[in-house]
Amino acid sequence: MPSERALLTSFLRSVDVGDVVALPPDPARLDQSEGHDEAREVARRRGIARPHWLFWHSQAATAFDADGQLTSALRINWGGDHARVAEVLAGLPEPFEVTSTGPDGVFLVTSTRIGERAAAPFPDVQDTAAVKARVELVAARPVAERSEAEWSWLNAVLVGGELAAQGYVVRHLVDPDRLSDEALEVLLARWPQIYGAAPADVLVWAFLRVLHRRGLPQLEEAVATSASRRGWRFQAGLAHFLTELGDPARLPLLRQLALTPGRYAHTPGNGPALRGWLRIRADHEGRPVAEVAAEALRDPAFDAAARRALEKIVQRGY
Repeated sequence: MPSERALLTSFLRSVDVGDVVALPPDPARLDQSEGHDEAREVARRRGIARPHWLFWHSQAATAFDADGQLTSALRINWGGDHARVAEVLAGLPEPFEVTSTGPDGVFLVTSTRIGERAAAPFPDVQDTAAVKARVELVAARPVAERSEAEWSWLNAVLVGGELAAQGYVVRHLVDPDRLSDEALEVLLARWPQIYGAAPADVLVWAFLRVLHRRGLPQLEEAVATSASRRGWRFQAGLAHFLTELGDPARLPLLRQLALTPGRYAHTPGNGPALRGWLRIRADHEGRPVAEVAAEALRDPAFDAAARRALEKIVQRGY
């Protein structure tokens, strides 16, 4: 059976006629501005005097899970006449439903099957592909709306799932700190590996916060490990945590992180660490951030990218 992404792609292809430009999905279409420009160019090439268009971009595509099924509403951007685009979208087949947010907003396309999938029995924690799809359904709803059965299953994945599944689920348990004792024990035993398997945007920040909030002695070891591991998720996550902590005793470590060479020549090595180091120093010493930044500019240890960041802070006065 075709996925919902495939069904929507087929629908777009079928309505891409006459005065309507329906752009096919494209992961290179990063935002709505690119989509509008692309649609206008297609309309120009086709000689459409008064075009109407619709599309979704790669940011909106996060509404799909890895199998191409919707986990939440898909935002459809549009141009031209609102009523004409609404007329086109009214032809969406089952199981889709469309809602307009008004002439100044977007159209929202959802699936009646989302609820059915959310109500289905939880997949086996060893079925990593099914776990990922179900986690996206659970995570699409606000934290306060998740059931105790869902929290229990998420913890079961962390306890008994494969490493890839553990990495996928960890962010959804540590940020609201809904870790069971057993899940926390598993996480403490292999957290570097689990975070190493997590999506690229998952930082250790929330994990360190859990250790600190619970007063666990493993915090210092986790801090040292995060500082020693190359990688944005560890060192930037640690920098965010130390900045949030605001402890002047951590300033030497923040400075060490701030001096780490950056991933790109035009960025400071660890921007969160640099900003946190400046802010905590300024608060502790009772000085403006810009004054501390000006002093840091005289330190030859900071690389060219970090110096540019410091110069901007001095120029702005904060």
